Amino acid sequence: DGTMGLRILDVSSPSSPILQSSFETEEPATSIEILGSLAFVGTAGAGVRIISVETVSEPRELGDFGASDGLSIAATTIHNNLLYVLSHDPPALFAVDISDPSAPKILSEIEDIDVFDTPRDLAVNHPYLYVVDQVTQLQVIDISSPTDLTTIPNDTDDEFFPNSIQIHNKKAFVTDEDSGLLVFDLISPTAPQFITSLKLPDFAFGISIQEERAFIANGGGGLQVVDLSLSDSPEIVGSIQPEIGYARSVSTDQNQIYLGSIGGGVLIFESESDSQFMKVGSFENAERVEISPPLEPGIIPPPPII
Repeated sequence: DGTMGLRILDVSSPSSPILQSSFETEEPATSIEILGSLAFVGTAGAGVRIISVETVSEPRELGDFGASDGLSIAATTIHNNLLYVLSHDPPALFAVDISDPSAPKILSEIEDIDVFDTPRDLAVNHPYLYVVDQVTQLQVIDISSPTDLTTIPNDTDDEFFPNSIQIHNKKAFVTDEDSGLLVFDLISPTAPQFITSLKLPDFAFGISIQEERAFIANGGGGLQVVDLSLSDSPEIVGSIQPEIGYARSVSTDQNQIYLGSIGGGVLIFESESDSQFMKVGSFENAERVEISPPLEPGIIPPPPII
């Protein structure tokens, strides 16, 4: 939540989501990842907070990464039991061992203004990690050795202003403030090649891909549904225009769509087809949304794969 930190909702009945508990993170929450029964919540100025949600009604903090340094987190992802943290203040990437949630440990980091200036999001296509940055564009990082993160020179000449990235079928799909949706070929994973773009009605923010459909939070344009079956010519096949709210994030679960917005909270829709949607529920005062599978018992992640 942009103001309240972490909120845990029961959406088993989407028409009436129930707030089960909340946890204040001192600073606004900017990202979230779930591993087992741990929530890794990125914040704007208090690092990543590591919260046990094993008892959903009573979340408790086990540790943090970067809180004492005032890290402002752009995005996080978990791969092979390692937490990758993208910070935008300072601009940096960290590989973090979280096998002991009470004492996360940096294995490697990259803090180079020529690599990261205004980083926004990251995605893994092992053994590579891709970072989108509004100044340095699309960066490729070799994570085959998490103790030695390595930047791979990238000759991307296109200028764009990315917000989010998702990897699907050896393609990188990047949302962009000006151009909408950008598509890059990753056949040669160390040298992404721009394929095409799709103009959207407004600024493009979060993206969720399910099978051959991309669901894009499109600011004042609501939600845009894009057909990716022909990646060299994606097209809009549906949209949702909520009555209120500025769409910033989106998560999908089968035929349910969870749209996080400024001013409209979380809006829940069910899709009957690409062009037919029905609003089934909502929850106010939340901007970012992530749908978790049933929580796994136990709170300690296994050792990282290095």
